[in-house]
Amino acid sequence: MKKILKITALSALLLGLAGGLGSCNDKETFPKEVSFVEYSLVGTSSQWIALPNKTIIIINNNQELDAHIIGNDFPAIDFSRQTLLLVNFQSPAIVYDLTKNIWKFSRSEYELNMEIRLSSTLSIINRSRHVTAILIPKMNDESRIDLNVSIFQNEGHPYVTTISQARGFPHATVIRLDIVENIFLDVITTPEAWSAFLENTPRLRLTETTIDFSKYQIIVAIDRLRGGTGSDIEIISITEHSEEIVVVVRDFFRSSIASVTTQAHHIIKMPRSDKNVRFELIEQP
Repeated sequence: MKKILKITALSALLLGLAGGLGSCNDKETFPKEVSFVEYSLVGTSSQWIALPNKTIIIINNNQELDAHIIGNDFPAIDFSRQTLLLVNFQSPAIVYDLTKNIWKFSRSEYELNMEIRLSSTLSIINRSRHVTAILIPKMNDESRIDLNVSIFQNEGHPYVTTISQARGFPHATVIRLDIVENIFLDVITTPEAWSAFLENTPRLRLTETTIDFSKYQIIVAIDRLRGGTGSDIEIISITEHSEEIVVVVRDFFRSSIASVTTQAHHIIKMPRSDKNVRFELIEQP
């Protein structure tokens, strides 16, 4: 029995040494692609603090997060295991598609590549601010990351076309009050629905009203009536996924002339799709 125990102990020791040697040789190889998940504030009252254009911030703890966010109902992050990357960029048109990949070139060197595909029609109001937040496996405190942003304009291939857009201005009611009690977000896919919409929006100024619904569909975003002239609503991105299309709408209001009522809107035409359209609304005070 004693001999067997000694052999077993020796075998365990050898196995332990072998395992240790194996772990020493099990080195991380570079370059390698880094997995990530999206981090969103949609559905919360929190919002990101404005950053300069084409800026990337590495956030490794709650103190750093507090310096870049307003509000306290945002999803919790396990900073013992994860790092948050916060990217800001500005766009002169609707973002139709956004692809990202992250590469790691050493234990502390990373690269984030973003390809942004814009619609063929520039926004007639302003440049939209876009914030992308992603979670990756924990980076060490000495890590640095380079940001490469490529923006492609789809000239000659109108993925998205603005056919009506306006900030709120006095006496600009464009839709029946009983329809627009709250923010009105809709996708129109048939001639019948389009005709009914036009009947209910007599003041709407459109660049085109004859739509071939076998090829296109209409995305509508109309703000509620506001007391003042500082309202704005804008479709800032349309992203097509395998099972759905996500439309992100930014709603902004800063009262300026309270004696008048105004109503902002943004209406676009895009290629027809049988996929479900899901709206995400970002409200900014």
